Amino acid sequence: MHSTQNHYRKWHPLLWLIAPFLCALPAQAQQFAGLGMPAGAVSSWAVDISEDGSTIIGDAGSLQSWRWRSGSGIELLGTLPEYTDRQFVGGLTADGSRIVGTAGRDADAARTGFLWRQDTGMARLPSGTSEILTAAAGDYVVGQGPTFGANAFRWSPQGGRESLGSIAPGPYIPQNQSSANALSSDGSFIVGTAIVIPSGLTTSVGTPYRWTPQTGMQPLLRLDGSALAGTANDVSADGSVITGYAILDGSGRSFFRWTEATGYQFFTALNSAGFGRISGDGSTIITGRTIWTEQGGVRSLMEVMTQAGCDFTGWSITAATGISFDARTICGEGIDPQGRRQAWVATIPAPGVAGVLWLGCVMAARRRTRVDERLR
Repeated sequence: MHSTQNHYRKWHPLLWLIAPFLCALPAQAQQFAGLGMPAGAVSSWAVDISEDGSTIIGDAGSLQSWRWRSGSGIELLGTLPEYTDRQFVGGLTADGSRIVGTAGRDADAARTGFLWRQDTGMARLPSGTSEILTAAAGDYVVGQGPTFGANAFRWSPQGGRESLGSIAPGPYIPQNQSSANALSSDGSFIVGTAIVIPSGLTTSVGTPYRWTPQTGMQPLLRLDGSALAGTANDVSADGSVITGYAILDGSGRSFFRWTEATGYQFFTALNSAGFGRISGDGSTIITGRTIWTEQGGVRSLMEVMTQAGCDFTGWSITAATGISFDARTICGEGIDPQGRRQAWVATIPAPGVAGVLWLGCVMAARRRTRVDERLR
């Protein structure tokens, strides 16, 4: 024991000496970077990011849908034969290996969904019907028909195309029209908007819903049982947390976080741009230039990125458009130092490992000091 005590006393001052240097070591690369533009394009904008943060998708013009991967840059997805006038991406799977979107033809205003895969490239769904595809997870994709009165659907290679049906009865008149905006990682929860005429009104509005194979399309009602005017735009990986926006009492757009346990939690963004994206773990919401967390509430996204060490000098951040599962990687769009619209990616590092080591050293030193005092 005497030897151990002397050994500790020998190293104790050194721990305090090196602690600040340990804390200063970076845990991982801190970065903010523009993603560039496809060849020949004059702008680019990001639409979404994969859950693992490795892949970002976006557009750069009417026929320039692209995929970006760390280390390989931007690559164009190609085009669909006979639908070569317009194209835009909608969503991607958790690992970025599958991408969905919509292609159009101007001559007859026809639109069709496409599914892009790493091994096969771009193709229409086997159903061959007209649709708008908005999100993907595993083998599932979701979307809606391109015309008024069309309903949301889910498609998979095993089950084909299945309608999500009509919204369940409630304090409104259903209008037989809906859209699907996002789905959980296993495809069993889908969120979106259903068109209804609320009780006491004569005009139709969108109302948020959540769909499962067991319950069908269920409205996300307020605590008083009334229907909310708004949309459900994104859902956590397990389907338990939903985000979107609502119009509350004519006061403009408010954003929300919804769970079965809490119901709606509303917050006002620092700007109204964006529609709301949620991290896969449900802890963080981004919309426009605003970020919301359970611990910090509403904050400026630029402030959070700056404090994390991201340097976006010369940029004007327009909006964040996607967030990874762990909320550490965010994509968006802005105006770059050359005045061009450009997509970007930001990495917000986890707490430093060195900082944890330093804290451990400090705690150990304090415990050891108390032991020394008892030994005197």
